[in-house]
Amino acid sequence: MSGTTPDRGRYRHISDTTIFDVQSLLKEGKFTIREIACTTGLSQSTVRRQKHRMTDK
Repeated sequence: MSGTTPDRGRYRHISDTTIFDVQSLLKEGKFTIREIACTTGLSQSTVRRQKHRMTDK
């Protein structure tokens, strides 16, 4: 271990439509992470994680 997080796979319990909604709201840039989390019913951590995944691609 060199201080990096191990890859634990890509399985999610969140529907594809919810992920699409989060991505759309993040791309618009009009809403904060907190607002997106409240709108979609996800945690702020999940929204941040999705934002991070979008920037890694």
